[in-house]
Amino acid sequence: MRILTAALSVLFALGLLGTVDPATGQARRIVSINACTDQLAFKLAPAQRIAALSIYAADATLSLYAGEVQASGLPLISGSVEEVLKLKPDLVLAGTWTRRITRDRLKREGIRIEEFAAPNSIEEVKAGIIRMAELLGEEERAKTMLREIDAAVQDAAQIAGGEITALQFQRRGYTSGEDSLLGDVLRKAGIRNAARMLGIASVGQAALETVLKARADLLVLLDANPQASDQGTALLYHPALLAAYPPQRRVVLANNLTVCGGPAVAAALRTLMAALQALPDRK
Repeated sequence: MRILTAALSVLFALGLLGTVDPATGQARRIVSINACTDQLAFKLAPAQRIAALSIYAADATLSLYAGEVQASGLPLISGSVEEVLKLKPDLVLAGTWTRRITRDRLKREGIRIEEFAAPNSIEEVKAGIIRMAELLGEEERAKTMLREIDAAVQDAAQIAGGEITALQFQRRGYTSGEDSLLGDVLRKAGIRNAARMLGIASVGQAALETVLKARADLLVLLDANPQASDQGTALLYHPALLAAYPPQRRVVLANNLTVCGGPAVAAALRTLMAALQALPDRK
């Protein structure tokens, strides 16, 4: 250990490890340029190690922790190569869908980048948390997140009976099938995804008539009061849809609970559990 520490100290002094902590080998200047890595970095790493997050970290439609990020006063950037280079990070966190040209240029500049794919299941969410914790050397903080998710999954299994069906319906008729994170959240809650009856495996569009014929027990929405600003959102106000799915058969599962996964999936599961218990025919 002493030899390793001494070697790291030499490299650090020579500037070959940027601002990596010579005692632990962990990055001390972390930059995230993706909405989903923002959330994991923010919840796992101490604030003093975060050089910047992306502007999406403060967007409440994407992050459950937007308010906390705003209150923290952490620098927010758009994620351009120039912005990142000025911060002189020793670790950049990105998504596999972050602009390739940005990722490739940062790599050419010698910046270490770790890329995370979008999870399609709760197990993949947990794997992403574990990987991020290992990168940051914050395994203990990750254990708390994982316990919260496991507890929510266990509680959901005790409540659901498998006889309830649900269908997510959003702007322009898009819905998520079983091969998606939302699909797995529904499955863990013991809810059958009606998108399967519509032939939608991952993400697809469903016509209003098809949604009405599906006769799901619950309609899952992203927003309690979406603005009918165009034809895409006006669809959610169609009289036939309002009649088929009155308020007691609707549940709002905000986009920020499932768009990235992470510890927010525990809140997604608990939201669904509350909706199940409130159904008129289950009281």
